Amino acid sequence: MFRSMSIRTSLTLVIGSLGAILLAVIAVGTLSLQFSNNALQSMYRDQISQLSALKNSYENLLHARLLVTKEGKQNGSISL
Repeated sequence: MFRSMSIRTSLTLVIGSLGAILLAVIAVGTLSLQFSNNALQSMYRDQISQLSALKNSYENLLHARLLVTKEGKQNGSISL
């Protein structure tokens, strides 16, 4: 079957096949990028709220330490 094809037909089939493979790879790559982008966005949303809570608790801890230090200085003894 392939022996009776002309060079022009063979090249056309090869170029067409490679073009179809290229389009399939582009489609898979685009879908992969879209899925990873969605995953990163959801991870970012989740971590932003956690980082905000961590920042607030850290600020509250520093405020409490400051109050303890002020109390210690007023009473004459410093304890951490």
